[in-house]
Amino acid sequence: MSNNSIIIQDDSDNNEEIKIKRTRNRLTKKQQFVEERKEIINRLNNILGLNDKNNTFYLYDVENSNEIKQKITELSEDVKKYFKCGNWNYFVSTNNGEEALEIGLIRAVYRDEDWILTKKDVCIKKNENKIRTTQYYLFKK
Repeated sequence: MSNNSIIIQDDSDNNEEIKIKRTRNRLTKKQQFVEERKEIINRLNNILGLNDKNNTFYLYDVENSNEIKQKITELSEDVKKYFKCGNWNYFVSTNNGEEALEIGLIRAVYRDEDWILTKKDVCIKKNENKIRTTQYYLFKK
């Protein structure tokens, strides 16, 4: 019996049944890559302009900035290495040949790292035009 096994005894009906439940032998990516995942969060914070005083960003800025889109696309390769992301909508869309939305990757990374994301529909003024967009708020649990 390996060190990674749990013994469960079932005493019902006076039959002493012993079940051996195997546990995971390998570390999960969350356990294995703690520092690398923190670095990705820091890089995402820098791309989105987030810090201790500013914890919000606008969806409009992400969707309409080629610079932000490019940096997030470059970051996606590191995300694949350090996160279990096979079912994330961003990568499913990319693998199917569809255009993936960067906000999907942003939301998935923060949620996987136990951040709380809330959003609010707002109107902002850009270049004398009123634009309806979504404002995201990020909080660490």
